[in-house]
Amino acid sequence: MGGSRAKVGPDQEPAGWFDFVVVIDPETGLPVTYGGGGGGGGDVNITQVGGVDVGTDVPVSDAAAEASLSSIDTKLTDVASETTLQAVQAALETPADELPPEPLLATSSLTAATIAKSTSGDTTLVAAVSGQTTRVHRMKFTCDAAALILVKRGSTTIDRFRFPSTGGAAILEFSQQPWYVTAGNEAFVINSSTTANIDGSVEYVTSA
Repeated sequence: MGGSRAKVGPDQEPAGWFDFVVVIDPETGLPVTYGGGGGGGGDVNITQVGGVDVGTDVPVSDAAAEASLSSIDTKLTDVASETTLQAVQAALETPADELPPEPLLATSSLTAATIAKSTSGDTTLVAAVSGQTTRVHRMKFTCDAAALILVKRGSTTIDRFRFPSTGGAAILEFSQQPWYVTAGNEAFVINSSTTANIDGSVEYVTSA
């Protein structure tokens, strides 16, 4: 049971306030009667609400239902599209962690040099060229005994490999990004701390 207050319409007399009570049928859940409070009068059956018979289902056409669902789908799609665009914008505004890889070099464009070393100290694998750098794209070698092997550009150490008494191998497979890069007019050098036998090859490009 619900209570409220209502005012008589503007074209009705007298214009005043009265109490009324809407009675809900507990079995059907529909309004049944209302009773006059301050305005007098007895109970009156409510037969219509908003021009529709009480208890009458209001049909919705399939076309109207489909139009409503289509509208909802369109709005959901718009929201999803907006979310996607925001994600794309955020990705574009985020600085890259690294540059894109260089175009793949054909291995035929690489120059190969042999590594054959059995003395301690420095051995130049690629000689310095005035105004040009050396970029090493592949390198592999074996060592048959304990040794510390240094990879150098000129006199600067840029990598190191330590081998146990049983020796081992170091394999740097072909990479479109060079493993090592010298400065202009710098030699590419390998250094051994012992007289272990070191054998292999290095493949590189020398250019400005």
